[in-house]
Amino acid sequence: IHKEDKKLVVNSLFDAIKKRRKWSVEFRAELPLNGLSWFKVTSKRMVNKDGSSEFCGRIRDITEFKEQELRLKRTEERFKFMLETSNAGIWDWDLKTNRFCYSPQSLNILEWKASDISNTQEGWNKIMHPDDREAYTEALKDHFNNKTPFFENFMRVLSSDQKYKCILSKGIVVERDAAGRSLKIIGTHSDVSFQKEKELELKRELEVYKEKNNRLLNFSHIVSHNL
Repeated sequence: IHKEDKKLVVNSLFDAIKKRRKWSVEFRAELPLNGLSWFKVTSKRMVNKDGSSEFCGRIRDITEFKEQELRLKRTEERFKFMLETSNAGIWDWDLKTNRFCYSPQSLNILEWKASDISNTQEGWNKIMHPDDREAYTEALKDHFNNKTPFFENFMRVLSSDQKYKCILSKGIVVERDAAGRSLKIIGTHSDVSFQKEKELELKRELEVYKEKNNRLLNFSHIVSHNL
């Protein structure tokens, strides 16, 4: 057992004996061939006739799981740094508890107070435009199933003054369980209402030019016919 974990292992064992409960502990060990590895002990406690205790259980190699956990933690730290140095609002979603958390900047972008917005997925769906929910759900599923490297979606969100504004939401899963199921996702909110309004304005202008062009073509055909 790794010297830094010996005390933990011993204390957990004596604690299980003292409190008459199951023994479970994770620790590192130095192996002759594989080097530093992670293990997990899970066992049940049995009491003999003389009052002594025995533990019967199993020990598993969880090195791969721990390495994945460490990679996810590093990814989360890098992502948080990127978010904190940007002007975007930060949000995170704990899928185990179905709890959303919004940074002050994110609430400012959404134009909601923390006390007035629900911190659940259902609450988020309520302020999202009904026509945008399907695309949002599909984008999330694709990322949860590893079809996309990150989540990205444009949506209209209802602000506290009951007006819709366009939001660009991005995110990445930073925690998964041993089966690969998503447990936590963090991301950003960006207000893109101005850009979207400019896109719509440009689209309307193109439609006007297209209509004028069609009129000119029709006029040209009429003049050619008359000539």
